[in-house]
Amino acid sequence: MSRTPARWSAIFAILVVAGCASRADLGDPMALSCTEIDGAVDRSSKDISAAARSRGRVDSYDPPRWLLGAPRAQQAFVDRQTRRIDELKSAQDQVVAEYQRRCR
Repeated sequence: MSRTPARWSAIFAILVVAGCASRADLGDPMALSCTEIDGAVDRSSKDISAAARSRGRVDSYDPPRWLLGAPRAQQAFVDRQTRRIDELKSAQDQVVAEYQRRCR
C-alpha cells in the first residue's frame, strides 16, 4: 500500500475534523433539578476529556514537510480546541457553583 499525498491529506483532514461535531449545551442551571445538574456536569466532563484527547492527538501528529500549510492548520485546530475546552470548563464551573449553592 503506497502512501500517496491524497491519502495523507485525507488522514490529516479527518484528524482536524475529529472532535468538532458536538457541543455541550448545559442549559440554564437555574432551571435544572439537582439530578439534571449532575448529568450536565457528567456530560461536560466527558466533552472536556474528548476535546483534550483530540487536541493532544493532533498536537502530537508530525505532518510531512511537503504538506503545505499543515503546521498552521494543526496549530489553528489546537488553538480552537483550547478555546473550546476553556468555554466548557467555564460553563461547567457555573453549573457546579449552582449545584453547590442549591443541592448541598
